[in-house]
Amino acid sequence: MALLESDDPVFQLTQLGRRCCARIVSIGTGDDNTQLSIRRLRQIGFEEDKEVEILHTGPFGRDPIAVRVDRMVLAIRRAEASLITVKSS
Repeated sequence: MALLESDDPVFQLTQLGRRCCARIVSIGTGDDNTQLSIRRLRQIGFEEDKEVEILHTGPFGRDPIAVRVDRMVLAIRRAEASLITVKSS
C-alpha cells in the first residue's frame, strides 16, 4: 500500500496517496460557491464516515480521479475532491 502524502491526521482527499484508504470526515466548507458541488457529491454517494480510496488519477493534470467509496467506483474532478476532508482509517 502507498504511503500518505500528508502527515496530518485530517487532510483533503486530493492529498491521499493511491491505494491508501481513509474515512470521510466532512464535505465542503459551506460557502455559497461550493453548495452545488457538495450537493452533487452527496447525491453520488460521498457521506461522512464512509471509506474512500484513490484508485487512479488522470494522465494530464491528474484529472479526473477514480475514487472507491465503499463498494462504488466514481470519477470526480480534483476541485470536487478538494472539498472532501478525510482522516486515515
